[in-house]
Amino acid sequence: MPGFIRSTLRDTVFGMQDGLVSTLEALTGIAAGTQSGTIVIRSGLVIVTVESRSMVAGSYLSATSQRQYLERLLREEEEAIEQEPEGERREIWAMYRARLHRRRDRDHRNTPLQRQEIAPRGHGAQGARHLPAIMG
Repeated sequence: MPGFIRSTLRDTVFGMQDGLVSTLEALTGIAAGTQSGTIVIRSGLVIVTVESRSMVAGSYLSATSQRQYLERLLREEEEAIEQEPEGERREIWAMYRARLHRRRDRDHRNTPLQRQEIAPRGHGAQGARHLPAIMG
């Protein structure tokens, strides 16, 4: 769930920023060309409505495409498991071993001596205490 919230928040902020920039640019041009406050306000409402619908359609298509891609990958893996279960079992074990090695490397990198060596100048161990969160 946190990934969903993070993704939704990122999409919302990006959409708002994108919508504000393009809307303000369009309204600036309309205001300069027409010199009419009424036309600028009406145009602004139309632009915001159209851009909102466009963002919804784009988001829907993106989510649908991603879901279809992941479903296809899942089907391919299911077929591979069915056709060659032992090979898939070896593949999974290799993935777990690789993950274990990455975790060991990360843990080794976060030893107190290592943190002391990479601490920001003049901060010693006090500056290094926050580095594992940044590096990890």
